[in-house]
Amino acid sequence: MNTPMVAITGMNRGENPQPGYAVACSLRRKFPDMKIVGLIYDAMESGIFAADGPDWAYTIPYPTAGSKAFLERLDFVKQRHDFSILIPTLDTEIELMIRLQPELESRGIQCFLPTLESFQNRAKSQLPKLCEACDCKTPLTKLTRDLNEAKDAADAIEYPVMIKGQFYDARKVQNETELARAFQETIHDWGTPVLVQESISGAELNVLGIGDGLGGVTGLCSVRKTILSSKGKGISAIIVQEPRLESIANRIIAELRWRGPFELEFIHDEISDTYMLIEMNPRFPAWVDFPSALGLNFPAQIISLLIQGKSEPFNPLSPGWFYLRHQVETIGSLSELSQLMTEGIWEQKRKP
Repeated sequence: MNTPMVAITGMNRGENPQPGYAVACSLRRKFPDMKIVGLIYDAMESGIFAADGPDWAYTIPYPTAGSKAFLERLDFVKQRHDFSILIPTLDTEIELMIRLQPELESRGIQCFLPTLESFQNRAKSQLPKLCEACDCKTPLTKLTRDLNEAKDAADAIEYPVMIKGQFYDARKVQNETELARAFQETIHDWGTPVLVQESISGAELNVLGIGDGLGGVTGLCSVRKTILSSKGKGISAIIVQEPRLESIANRIIAELRWRGPFELEFIHDEISDTYMLIEMNPRFPAWVDFPSALGLNFPAQIISLLIQGKSEPFNPLSPGWFYLRHQVETIGSLSELSQLMTEGIWEQKRKP
């Protein structure tokens, strides 16, 4: 198989890292000579400047700018670097990419994405319906569009509750004062609706995989978070084998006939010994390079599925392996940063 050129979004590796840099690292484990184009929204996305980051980086308009602006910029990039595969890694851009697939394909760009129906049926607001169809549990959740609705929902559910944005973010609040502040912050960042969700105490677990679009998966990796950041993100996690989690994941993917990467987020309700599904992310997580380092390379599977129509056989990972995220410094030059900020173009160069 000839190594394709790939474009990847989401290159920030700050306190709340995006998945794109980890996807690039995974791909280079399988394809050391692969050329990678980073598509970025901010010149300060730190993964750009890492030694094993993208070969080139180009700023692109935010999804809210619409399809015309995005396609014009994509054409500009493709004229300079003829990539044939695009891997979006951010929640807010997936729907736009799904809707633009005919235009992307006409430009010789492949993506491995779900149908719009599948994407919409896994939204936070649809989780109760999805879980009912798949015989699994999810916390009680109410959609709200103003503060009064949110207060009524929290009273009905009973504090503490989780306040969540439609795309991202989660804040635990203990009372009405905290709820008002969290609601306004969520509205500011993500708009409406805002979800008010029952707060469940217990271990947090995630399941990573790729749906083949026919109801099957190419492999699964389940982890339990062991250290959380101040924002509730996993700084450390350990691989676990839990047949119940894998069974739920398989039922969900079969129900949705999901095509593409996914991350299922669960909380283990210790009182009822039940795994509660709290979210399904329609993309790779930031920890995707962890299983790749152990031999289960999900991003490389995407390449095989697109080019060969199948992925290589996989072996389940042994429990007990863990990752621990740590901070490193990346190096760049002010002249390169200036070009990226003014022209939206950056090229990887040898570090001093």
